[in-house]
Amino acid sequence: MKIEAIGVSGLKRSLKCAADYLSLNADILDNLNVFPVPDGDTGVNMLSTLKPAVDALLADEAGSCAEAWALLSEQANKHSRGNSGFILACFIRGFSKRLASGDQITAELIRGGFDSGSYAARSSLLSPVEGTMVTIISAMTEAMAETESGDIAELLDSALNRGRKEILQTPRLLPVLSRAGVVDAGGLGFIFVIEGIRRGLIGVQPKSEKEQDYRFQPELSVAEEDEEALCYRFCTEFTVERKGQLPWPELKAFLEQRGDSIAVVQEEEYFKLHIHTNAPEEIRAKMAEQGSILASKADDMAEQINMGVKANQNNQAVSVLAVVSGSGFRSIFHDLEAAACLQYGDRLPSSGEILEVLEEMDTENIIVLPNHKNIIPAAMLAQKKSNKHVFLLPTENVVQGITALYGFNEQDSPQQNIRSMEDCLDLAVCLKVYQSSRDTRYGRVEIKKGDFFVLRGEDILAVDALLASAVERGLAELELDEAGCVSFYYSDAFDRSRTAELEQRVQRLQDPLEVEFHYGGQSASVLIVAVE
Repeated sequence: MKIEAIGVSGLKRSLKCAADYLSLNADILDNLNVFPVPDGDTGVNMLSTLKPAVDALLADEAGSCAEAWALLSEQANKHSRGNSGFILACFIRGFSKRLASGDQITAELIRGGFDSGSYAARSSLLSPVEGTMVTIISAMTEAMAETESGDIAELLDSALNRGRKEILQTPRLLPVLSRAGVVDAGGLGFIFVIEGIRRGLIGVQPKSEKEQDYRFQPELSVAEEDEEALCYRFCTEFTVERKGQLPWPELKAFLEQRGDSIAVVQEEEYFKLHIHTNAPEEIRAKMAEQGSILASKADDMAEQINMGVKANQNNQAVSVLAVVSGSGFRSIFHDLEAAACLQYGDRLPSSGEILEVLEEMDTENIIVLPNHKNIIPAAMLAQKKSNKHVFLLPTENVVQGITALYGFNEQDSPQQNIRSMEDCLDLAVCLKVYQSSRDTRYGRVEIKKGDFFVLRGEDILAVDALLASAVERGLAELELDEAGCVSFYYSDAFDRSRTAELEQRVQRLQDPLEVEFHYGGQSASVLIVAVE
Protein backbone atom coordinates (compact mmCIF):
# COMPACT_ATOMS: atom_id res chain seq x y z
CA MET A 1 0.00 0.00 0.00
CA LYS A 2 1.34 3.39 -1.00
CA ILE A 3 1.92 5.81 1.90
CA GLU A 4 1.89 9.42 0.74
CA ALA A 5 1.56 11.20 4.10
CA ILE A 6 2.05 10.56 7.83
CA GLY A 7 -0.15 12.11 10.52
CA VAL A 8 0.66 12.60 14.20
CA SER A 9 -0.44 9.11 15.24
CA GLY A 10 1.60 7.50 12.48
CA LEU A 11 4.61 9.60 13.41
CA LYS A 12 4.37 8.57 17.06
CA ARG A 13 3.99 4.92 16.11
CA SER A 14 7.02 5.07 13.83
CA LEU A 15 9.22 6.82 16.37
CA LYS A 16 8.26 4.36 19.10
CA CYS A 17 9.28 1.53 16.80
CA ALA A 18 12.58 3.35 16.14
CA ALA A 19 13.30 3.52 19.88
CA ASP A 20 12.35 -0.16 20.25
CA TYR A 21 14.59 -1.17 17.34
CA LEU A 22 17.50 0.76 18.83
CA SER A 23 16.85 -0.78 22.24
CA LEU A 24 16.87 -4.30 20.80
CA ASN A 25 20.20 -3.76 19.05
CA ALA A 26 22.03 -1.28 21.28
CA ASP A 27 24.40 -3.94 22.59
CA ILE A 28 25.66 -4.54 19.06
CA LEU A 29 26.59 -0.86 18.78
CA ASP A 30 28.39 -0.93 22.15
CA ASN A 31 30.38 -3.99 21.07
CA LEU A 32 31.37 -2.41 17.73
CA ASN A 33 32.30 0.97 19.23
CA VAL A 34 35.97 1.80 18.54
CA PHE A 35 35.77 5.39 17.23
CA PRO A 36 36.40 8.09 18.34
CA VAL A 37 37.44 5.98 21.36
CA PRO A 38 36.62 2.32 22.17
CA ASP A 39 34.65 3.06 25.33
CA GLY A 40 31.74 0.75 24.46
CA ASP A 41 28.83 3.14 24.93
CA THR A 42 27.53 4.10 21.48
CA GLY A 43 24.33 2.08 21.91
CA VAL A 44 23.71 3.39 25.42
CA ASN A 45 24.33 6.97 24.31
CA MET A 46 22.04 6.83 21.29
CA LEU A 47 19.28 5.09 23.24
CA SER A 48 19.64 7.53 26.15
CA THR A 49 19.16 10.34 23.63
CA LEU A 50 16.25 8.94 21.63
CA LYS A 51 14.12 6.99 24.11
CA PRO A 52 13.38 9.81 26.61
CA ALA A 53 12.48 12.06 23.68
CA VAL A 54 10.10 9.48 22.23
CA ASP A 55 8.60 8.78 25.66
CA ALA A 56 7.90 12.51 26.10
CA LEU A 57 6.31 12.64 22.65
CA LEU A 58 4.07 9.63 23.35
CA ALA A 59 2.85 11.29 26.56
CA ASP A 60 2.10 14.59 24.79
CA GLU A 61 -1.02 15.54 22.83
CA ALA A 62 0.69 17.34 19.95
CA GLY A 63 -1.83 18.59 17.41
CA SER A 64 0.41 18.48 14.34
CA CYS A 65 3.52 16.72 13.07
CA ALA A 66 5.41 20.01 13.31
CA GLU A 67 4.56 20.33 17.01
CA ALA A 68 5.38 16.67 17.62
CA TRP A 69 8.78 16.87 15.94
CA ALA A 70 9.62 20.14 17.70
CA LEU A 71 9.01 18.40 21.04
CA LEU A 72 11.10 15.43 19.94
CA SER A 73 13.92 17.79 18.97
CA GLU A 74 13.77 19.67 22.26
CA GLN A 75 13.86 16.48 24.31
CA ALA A 76 16.57 14.79 22.22
CA ASN A 77 18.77 17.86 22.59
CA LYS A 78 18.09 17.92 26.32
CA HIS A 79 18.97 14.25 26.81
CA SER A 80 21.73 13.90 24.19
CA ARG A 81 24.64 11.88 25.49
CA GLY A 82 28.06 11.16 24.06
CA ASN A 83 29.36 11.76 20.56
CA SER A 84 26.77 9.59 18.79
CA GLY A 85 23.83 10.91 20.83
CA PHE A 86 24.93 14.49 20.19
CA ILE A 87 25.03 13.97 16.41
CA LEU A 88 21.66 12.19 16.43
CA ALA A 89 20.10 15.09 18.35
CA CYS A 90 21.62 17.56 15.88
CA PHE A 91 20.10 15.65 12.96
CA ILE A 92 16.67 15.66 14.62
CA ARG A 93 17.02 19.39 15.32
CA GLY A 94 17.94 20.11 11.68
CA PHE A 95 15.09 17.95 10.41
CA SER A 96 12.60 19.94 12.50
CA LYS A 97 13.46 23.15 10.63
CA ARG A 98 11.68 21.76 7.53
CA LEU A 99 8.53 21.06 9.56
CA ALA A 100 7.72 24.61 10.60
CA SER A 101 4.02 23.95 10.10
CA GLY A 102 1.67 21.29 8.82
CA ASP A 103 -0.42 18.45 10.14
CA GLN A 104 1.24 15.80 7.98
CA ILE A 105 4.65 14.74 6.71
CA THR A 106 5.05 13.96 3.00
CA ALA A 107 7.87 12.37 1.03
CA GLU A 108 8.99 15.83 -0.09
CA LEU A 109 9.18 17.05 3.51
CA ILE A 110 11.25 13.99 4.44
CA ARG A 111 13.71 14.72 1.63
CA GLY A 112 14.04 18.29 2.82
CA GLY A 113 14.22 17.18 6.46
CA PHE A 114 17.08 14.80 5.72
CA ASP A 115 18.92 17.48 3.80
CA SER A 116 18.54 19.96 6.66
CA GLY A 117 19.32 17.33 9.29
CA SER A 118 22.45 16.21 7.47
CA TYR A 119 23.69 19.80 7.30
CA ALA A 120 22.93 20.41 10.99
CA ALA A 121 24.75 17.25 12.07
CA ARG A 122 27.84 17.94 9.95
CA SER A 123 28.04 21.66 10.75
CA SER A 124 27.84 21.02 14.51
CA LEU A 125 31.22 19.25 14.34
CA LEU A 126 34.38 21.33 14.23
CA SER A 127 36.21 18.57 12.31
CA PRO A 128 33.81 16.08 10.69
CA VAL A 129 35.40 12.68 10.02
CA GLU A 130 34.35 10.54 7.06
CA GLY A 131 33.45 6.93 7.70
CA THR A 132 31.23 7.90 10.62
CA MET A 133 27.57 8.74 11.22
CA VAL A 134 27.74 11.94 9.16
CA THR A 135 28.88 9.90 6.14
CA ILE A 136 25.92 7.54 6.50
CA ILE A 137 23.46 10.41 6.90
CA SER A 138 24.87 12.12 3.80
CA ALA A 139 24.64 8.91 1.75
CA MET A 140 21.03 8.32 2.77
CA THR A 141 20.17 11.94 2.02
CA GLU A 142 21.64 11.60 -1.49
CA ALA A 143 19.67 8.41 -2.09
CA MET A 144 16.45 10.21 -1.20
CA ALA A 145 17.26 13.08 -3.52
CA GLU A 146 17.70 10.58 -6.35
CA THR A 147 14.36 8.86 -5.61
CA GLU A 148 11.37 10.58 -7.19
CA SER A 149 8.69 8.42 -5.57
CA GLY A 150 6.01 10.03 -3.42
CA ASP A 151 5.66 6.79 -1.43
CA ILE A 152 7.29 7.37 1.98
CA ALA A 153 7.97 3.67 2.58
CA GLU A 154 9.69 3.40 -0.81
CA LEU A 155 11.69 6.56 -0.06
CA LEU A 156 12.91 5.15 3.27
CA ASP A 157 13.73 1.85 1.56
CA SER A 158 15.97 3.63 -0.93
CA ALA A 159 17.75 5.48 1.88
CA LEU A 160 18.24 2.31 3.94
CA ASN A 161 19.56 0.36 0.96
CA ARG A 162 22.18 3.06 0.36
CA GLY A 163 22.96 3.35 4.07
CA ARG A 164 23.49 -0.40 4.49
CA LYS A 165 25.82 -0.48 1.47
CA GLU A 166 27.74 2.55 2.72
CA ILE A 167 28.13 1.23 6.28
CA LEU A 168 30.14 -1.70 4.92
CA GLN A 169 32.50 0.84 3.30
CA THR A 170 33.23 2.76 6.52
CA PRO A 171 36.35 0.67 7.35
CA ARG A 172 37.79 1.74 4.00
CA LEU A 173 37.25 5.39 4.91
CA LEU A 174 38.37 5.14 8.55
CA PRO A 175 41.45 2.90 9.09
CA VAL A 176 40.83 2.45 12.82
CA LEU A 177 37.68 0.51 11.90
CA SER A 178 39.61 -1.67 9.48
CA ARG A 179 42.20 -2.47 12.14
CA ALA A 180 39.45 -3.44 14.57
CA GLY A 181 37.46 -5.41 11.99
CA VAL A 182 34.19 -3.54 12.51
CA VAL A 183 31.91 -1.01 10.82
CA ASP A 184 31.21 2.39 12.38
CA ALA A 185 28.88 1.95 15.36
CA GLY A 186 27.30 5.41 15.21
CA GLY A 187 26.49 5.13 11.52
CA LEU A 188 24.96 1.70 12.08
CA GLY A 189 22.94 3.12 14.97
CA PHE A 190 21.47 5.76 12.67
CA ILE A 191 20.49 3.02 10.21
CA PHE A 192 18.79 1.16 13.07
CA VAL A 193 16.78 4.30 13.93
CA ILE A 194 15.54 4.77 10.34
CA GLU A 195 14.88 1.03 9.98
CA GLY A 196 12.69 1.26 13.07
CA ILE A 197 10.81 4.25 11.66
CA ARG A 198 10.18 2.35 8.41
CA ARG A 199 8.94 -0.73 10.24
CA GLY A 200 6.66 1.31 12.46
CA LEU A 201 5.24 3.00 9.41
CA ILE A 202 4.33 -0.23 7.60
CA GLY A 203 3.36 -2.15 10.74
CA VAL A 204 6.27 -4.60 11.02
CA GLN A 205 7.78 -5.53 14.39
CA PRO A 206 11.40 -4.64 15.29
CA LYS A 207 13.91 -7.46 15.08
CA SER A 208 17.29 -8.33 16.59
CA GLU A 209 20.14 -7.98 14.11
CA LYS A 210 23.27 -10.15 14.04
CA GLU A 211 26.49 -8.59 15.25
CA GLN A 212 28.61 -10.86 13.05
CA ASP A 213 27.08 -9.21 9.97
CA TYR A 214 29.06 -6.08 10.86
CA ARG A 215 32.39 -7.71 11.75
CA PHE A 216 35.23 -8.97 9.54
CA GLN A 217 38.87 -10.03 9.89
CA PRO A 218 40.82 -7.16 11.56
CA GLU A 219 44.13 -5.99 10.14
CA LEU A 220 45.84 -5.21 13.46
CA SER A 221 45.11 -5.99 17.10
CA VAL A 222 42.48 -3.73 18.59
CA ALA A 223 44.45 -3.33 21.78
CA GLU A 224 47.45 -1.79 19.99
CA GLU A 225 45.29 0.72 18.16
CA ASP A 226 43.27 1.62 21.25
CA GLU A 227 46.37 2.41 23.28
CA GLU A 228 47.67 4.64 20.51
CA ALA A 229 44.35 6.39 19.83
CA LEU A 230 43.40 7.67 23.31
CA CYS A 231 44.86 11.18 23.36
CA TYR A 232 42.14 12.72 25.55
CA ARG A 233 40.74 11.01 28.61
CA PHE A 234 37.42 12.66 29.48
CA CYS A 235 34.23 12.75 27.41
CA THR A 236 32.93 16.10 28.61
CA GLU A 237 29.60 17.83 27.98
CA PHE A 238 28.12 21.15 29.10
CA THR A 239 24.74 22.78 28.63
CA VAL A 240 25.07 26.52 29.22
CA GLU A 241 22.42 29.25 29.48
CA ARG A 242 24.36 31.95 27.72
CA LYS A 243 24.62 35.62 28.57
CA GLY A 244 24.71 36.81 24.98
CA GLN A 245 26.41 36.16 21.65
CA LEU A 246 29.25 33.64 21.89
CA PRO A 247 32.77 34.93 21.12
CA TRP A 248 33.03 32.09 18.65
CA PRO A 249 36.50 32.57 17.05
CA GLU A 250 38.12 32.88 20.48
CA LEU A 251 36.12 30.02 21.95
CA LYS A 252 36.82 27.77 18.95
CA ALA A 253 40.58 28.34 19.27
CA PHE A 254 40.42 27.65 23.02
CA LEU A 255 38.58 24.37 22.53
CA GLU A 256 40.78 23.13 19.66
CA GLN A 257 43.86 23.62 21.86
CA ARG A 258 42.36 21.47 24.62
CA GLY A 259 40.62 18.57 22.93
CA ASP A 260 39.00 16.87 19.94
CA SER A 261 35.63 15.36 18.94
CA ILE A 262 34.27 18.87 19.44
CA ALA A 263 30.62 19.57 18.66
CA VAL A 264 28.53 22.64 19.48
CA VAL A 265 24.81 23.32 19.09
CA GLN A 266 23.55 26.85 19.64
CA GLU A 267 19.93 27.55 20.54
CA GLU A 268 18.34 30.92 21.22
CA GLU A 269 18.80 30.82 24.99
CA TYR A 270 21.50 28.18 25.52
CA PHE A 271 24.23 26.19 23.83
CA LYS A 272 25.52 22.65 24.27
CA LEU A 273 29.14 21.53 24.00
CA HIS A 274 30.65 18.05 23.56
CA ILE A 275 34.44 17.63 23.74
CA HIS A 276 37.03 14.97 24.53
CA THR A 277 39.67 16.62 26.73
CA ASN A 278 42.27 16.15 29.45
CA ALA A 279 41.25 19.44 31.10
CA PRO A 280 37.53 19.26 32.02
CA GLU A 281 37.92 21.82 34.81
CA GLU A 282 39.49 24.34 32.41
CA ILE A 283 36.60 23.80 30.05
CA ARG A 284 34.14 24.27 32.92
CA ALA A 285 35.75 27.57 33.90
CA LYS A 286 35.56 28.80 30.30
CA MET A 287 31.92 27.74 30.02
CA ALA A 288 31.08 29.59 33.24
CA GLU A 289 32.34 32.77 31.57
CA GLN A 290 29.72 32.34 28.84
CA GLY A 291 26.74 31.93 31.21
CA SER A 292 25.09 29.67 33.78
CA ILE A 293 25.98 25.98 33.53
CA LEU A 294 22.70 24.07 33.49
CA ALA A 295 24.14 20.55 33.20
CA SER A 296 27.54 18.89 32.83
CA LYS A 297 29.29 15.54 32.86
CA ALA A 298 32.82 14.18 32.42
CA ASP A 299 33.12 10.42 31.77
CA ASP A 300 36.53 8.79 32.21
CA MET A 301 37.04 7.02 28.87
CA ALA A 302 40.32 5.40 29.93
CA GLU A 303 38.52 3.66 32.76
CA GLN A 304 35.74 2.55 30.41
CA ILE A 305 38.27 1.14 27.94
CA ASN A 306 40.19 -0.70 30.68
CA MET A 307 36.96 -2.23 31.94
CA GLY A 308 36.20 -3.45 28.43
CA VAL A 309 39.68 -4.97 27.96
CA LYS A 310 39.49 -6.69 31.36
CA ALA A 311 36.06 -8.04 30.51
CA ASN A 312 37.43 -9.59 27.31
CA GLN A 313 40.52 -11.06 29.00
CA ASN A 314 39.10 -12.07 32.36
CA ASN A 315 38.71 -15.83 32.83
CA GLN A 316 37.03 -15.74 36.24
CA ALA A 317 33.68 -17.40 36.86
CA VAL A 318 30.60 -15.90 35.24
CA SER A 319 27.13 -15.70 36.82
CA VAL A 320 23.65 -14.60 35.80
CA LEU A 321 21.35 -11.92 37.20
CA ALA A 322 17.71 -12.38 36.15
CA VAL A 323 15.09 -9.67 36.56
CA VAL A 324 11.78 -11.41 37.37
CA SER A 325 8.18 -10.39 37.94
CA GLY A 326 7.17 -12.85 40.68
CA SER A 327 8.39 -15.09 43.48
CA GLY A 328 7.65 -18.22 41.46
CA PHE A 329 9.94 -17.07 38.68
CA ARG A 330 12.62 -16.34 41.27
CA SER A 331 12.60 -20.05 42.22
CA ILE A 332 12.50 -21.17 38.59
CA PHE A 333 15.52 -19.05 37.63
CA HIS A 334 17.49 -20.15 40.69
CA ASP A 335 16.83 -23.78 39.68
CA LEU A 336 18.19 -22.91 36.23
CA GLU A 337 21.44 -21.68 37.89
CA ALA A 338 20.83 -17.93 37.90
CA ALA A 339 23.03 -16.69 40.76
CA ALA A 340 20.74 -13.77 41.65
CA CYS A 341 17.24 -12.51 40.90
CA LEU A 342 15.81 -9.01 41.19
CA GLN A 343 12.08 -9.35 41.76
CA TYR A 344 9.67 -6.49 40.98
CA GLY A 345 5.93 -5.98 41.19
CA ASP A 346 3.69 -3.37 39.58
CA ARG A 347 6.60 -0.95 39.06
CA LEU A 348 9.52 -1.80 36.78
CA PRO A 349 12.94 -1.66 38.49
CA SER A 350 15.20 1.35 38.02
CA SER A 351 18.81 1.26 36.82
CA GLY A 352 19.86 2.07 40.40
CA GLU A 353 18.07 -0.99 41.75
CA ILE A 354 19.67 -3.21 39.12
CA LEU A 355 23.08 -1.67 39.84
CA GLU A 356 22.69 -2.32 43.58
CA VAL A 357 22.16 -6.05 42.99
CA LEU A 358 25.06 -6.20 40.53
CA GLU A 359 27.45 -4.68 43.04
CA GLU A 360 26.35 -7.14 45.76
CA MET A 361 27.05 -10.22 43.61
CA ASP A 362 30.24 -12.19 44.30
CA THR A 363 31.47 -12.66 40.73
CA GLU A 364 33.08 -10.01 38.53
CA ASN A 365 31.62 -11.30 35.25
CA ILE A 366 27.82 -11.04 35.22
CA ILE A 367 25.27 -11.65 32.45
CA VAL A 368 22.04 -9.71 32.95
CA LEU A 369 18.68 -11.03 31.68
CA PRO A 370 16.17 -8.10 31.80
CA ASN A 371 13.26 -10.36 30.71
CA HIS A 372 11.13 -7.34 29.72
CA LYS A 373 11.74 -5.02 26.77
CA ASN A 374 11.02 -1.91 28.86
CA ILE A 375 13.65 -2.93 31.45
CA ILE A 376 16.42 -3.19 28.83
CA PRO A 377 17.31 0.57 28.89
CA ALA A 378 17.58 0.56 32.70
CA ALA A 379 19.77 -2.55 32.53
CA MET A 380 21.99 -0.83 29.95
CA LEU A 381 22.52 2.16 32.22
CA ALA A 382 23.29 -0.12 35.17
CA GLN A 383 25.78 -1.97 32.96
CA LYS A 384 27.51 1.31 32.14
CA LYS A 385 27.67 2.46 35.78
CA SER A 386 28.80 -0.84 37.29
CA ASN A 387 32.41 -1.39 38.32
CA LYS A 388 32.08 -5.04 37.30
CA HIS A 389 32.24 -6.71 33.91
CA VAL A 390 28.56 -6.74 32.97
CA PHE A 391 27.21 -8.33 29.80
CA LEU A 392 23.64 -7.66 28.73
CA LEU A 393 21.55 -10.26 26.91
CA PRO A 394 18.41 -8.24 25.96
CA THR A 395 15.72 -10.83 26.68
CA GLU A 396 12.31 -9.26 26.02
CA ASN A 397 10.22 -11.61 28.14
CA VAL A 398 10.63 -14.18 30.88
CA VAL A 399 10.28 -17.10 28.44
CA GLN A 400 13.32 -15.89 26.50
CA GLY A 401 15.15 -15.62 29.83
CA ILE A 402 14.31 -19.24 30.67
CA THR A 403 15.37 -20.62 27.28
CA ALA A 404 18.54 -18.49 27.30
CA LEU A 405 19.65 -20.33 30.45
CA TYR A 406 19.48 -23.62 28.53
CA GLY A 407 22.70 -22.42 26.88
CA PHE A 408 24.45 -21.22 30.06
CA ASN A 409 27.59 -22.92 31.39
CA GLU A 410 29.40 -21.27 34.29
CA GLN A 411 32.67 -22.84 33.13
CA ASP A 412 32.56 -21.01 29.80
CA SER A 413 33.73 -17.42 29.23
CA PRO A 414 31.16 -14.60 29.18
CA GLN A 415 31.52 -14.28 25.40
CA GLN A 416 31.00 -18.02 24.87
CA ASN A 417 27.96 -17.95 27.13
CA ILE A 418 26.42 -14.98 25.34
CA ARG A 419 26.76 -16.75 21.99
CA SER A 420 25.30 -20.01 23.34
CA MET A 421 22.46 -18.24 25.15
CA GLU A 422 21.59 -16.15 22.07
CA ASP A 423 21.22 -19.40 20.10
CA CYS A 424 18.55 -20.53 22.60
CA LEU A 425 16.38 -17.40 22.54
CA ASP A 426 14.06 -18.68 19.82
CA LEU A 427 13.46 -22.12 21.31
CA ALA A 428 10.04 -21.09 22.63
CA VAL A 429 7.22 -18.69 21.76
CA CYS A 430 5.84 -16.51 24.55
CA LEU A 431 2.15 -15.67 24.93
CA LYS A 432 0.66 -13.55 27.71
CA VAL A 433 -2.94 -13.83 28.88
CA TYR A 434 -4.59 -10.86 30.58
CA GLN A 435 -8.05 -10.17 31.99
CA SER A 436 -9.46 -6.73 31.17
CA SER A 437 -10.54 -4.61 34.15
CA ARG A 438 -12.73 -2.36 32.00
CA ASP A 439 -14.28 -1.97 28.57
CA THR A 440 -11.49 -0.97 26.22
CA ARG A 441 -10.14 -1.13 22.69
CA TYR A 442 -6.83 -2.70 21.65
CA GLY A 443 -6.11 -1.42 18.16
CA ARG A 444 -9.28 -2.35 16.26
CA VAL A 445 -10.33 -5.04 18.74
CA GLU A 446 -13.09 -4.37 21.27
CA ILE A 447 -12.47 -5.90 24.71
CA LYS A 448 -15.19 -5.95 27.36
CA LYS A 449 -14.64 -5.80 31.09
CA GLY A 450 -13.82 -9.30 32.36
CA ASP A 451 -12.73 -10.62 28.95
CA PHE A 452 -9.50 -12.59 28.64
CA PHE A 453 -7.17 -11.62 25.80
CA VAL A 454 -3.99 -13.26 24.50
CA LEU A 455 -0.96 -11.30 23.28
CA ARG A 456 2.13 -12.34 21.34
CA GLY A 457 4.41 -9.35 21.71
CA GLU A 458 2.08 -6.47 20.90
CA ASP A 459 -0.19 -8.52 18.61
CA ILE A 460 -3.54 -9.62 19.98
CA LEU A 461 -4.31 -13.23 19.03
CA ALA A 462 -7.62 -13.91 20.76
CA VAL A 463 -10.33 -12.43 23.00
CA ASP A 464 -12.95 -14.46 24.85
CA ALA A 465 -15.11 -14.27 27.95
CA LEU A 466 -13.76 -17.70 28.98
CA LEU A 467 -10.10 -18.18 29.88
CA ALA A 468 -9.77 -21.66 28.37
CA SER A 469 -11.41 -20.56 25.12
CA ALA A 470 -9.13 -17.52 24.84
CA VAL A 471 -6.03 -19.69 25.41
CA GLU A 472 -7.17 -22.32 22.90
CA ARG A 473 -7.88 -19.70 20.24
CA GLY A 474 -4.56 -17.98 20.89
CA LEU A 475 -2.59 -21.22 20.61
CA ALA A 476 -4.49 -22.08 17.42
CA GLU A 477 -2.83 -19.06 15.79
CA LEU A 478 0.58 -20.71 16.23
CA GLU A 479 2.26 -23.47 14.27
CA LEU A 480 2.05 -26.36 16.77
CA ASP A 481 3.14 -29.18 14.45
CA GLU A 482 6.71 -29.14 15.75
CA ALA A 483 5.86 -28.13 19.33
CA GLY A 484 6.71 -30.60 22.09
CA CYS A 485 5.64 -28.83 25.25
CA VAL A 486 3.31 -26.05 26.43
CA SER A 487 4.19 -24.55 29.82
CA PHE A 488 1.76 -22.37 31.75
CA TYR A 489 3.18 -19.96 34.34
CA TYR A 490 0.30 -18.78 36.47
CA SER A 491 -0.29 -15.82 38.76
CA ASP A 492 -2.19 -15.55 42.05
CA ALA A 493 -5.23 -14.49 40.01
CA PHE A 494 -5.39 -17.87 38.26
CA ASP A 495 -8.03 -20.38 39.38
CA ARG A 496 -6.03 -23.64 39.65
CA SER A 497 -9.18 -25.71 39.29
CA ARG A 498 -9.00 -24.75 35.59
CA THR A 499 -5.76 -26.66 34.91
CA ALA A 500 -7.48 -29.84 33.68
CA GLU A 501 -9.68 -27.89 31.29
CA LEU A 502 -6.70 -25.98 29.89
CA GLU A 503 -4.77 -29.22 29.38
CA GLN A 504 -7.71 -30.76 27.53
CA ARG A 505 -7.98 -27.72 25.24
CA VAL A 506 -4.26 -27.93 24.41
CA GLN A 507 -4.41 -31.65 23.70
CA ARG A 508 -7.40 -31.03 21.45
CA LEU A 509 -5.23 -28.77 19.31
CA GLN A 510 -2.23 -31.07 19.14
CA ASP A 511 -1.84 -34.55 20.57
CA PRO A 512 0.48 -35.77 21.97
CA LEU A 513 1.75 -32.55 23.56
CA GLU A 514 3.28 -32.28 27.03
CA VAL A 515 1.55 -29.71 29.25
CA GLU A 516 3.13 -28.28 32.41
CA PHE A 517 1.97 -25.82 35.06
CA HIS A 518 4.34 -23.72 37.16
CA TYR A 519 3.72 -20.93 39.64
CA GLY A 520 5.17 -17.65 38.34
CA GLY A 521 3.56 -15.12 40.65
CA GLN A 522 3.60 -12.31 38.10
CA SER A 523 1.39 -9.31 38.91
CA ALA A 524 0.13 -8.19 35.49
CA SER A 525 -0.86 -11.24 33.43
CA VAL A 526 -3.04 -14.15 34.52
CA LEU A 527 -0.91 -16.60 32.54
CA ILE A 528 2.38 -16.60 30.69
CA VAL A 529 2.49 -19.42 28.13
CA ALA A 530 5.67 -20.90 26.67
CA VAL A 531 5.34 -23.07 23.55
CA GLU A 532 8.53 -25.06 22.92
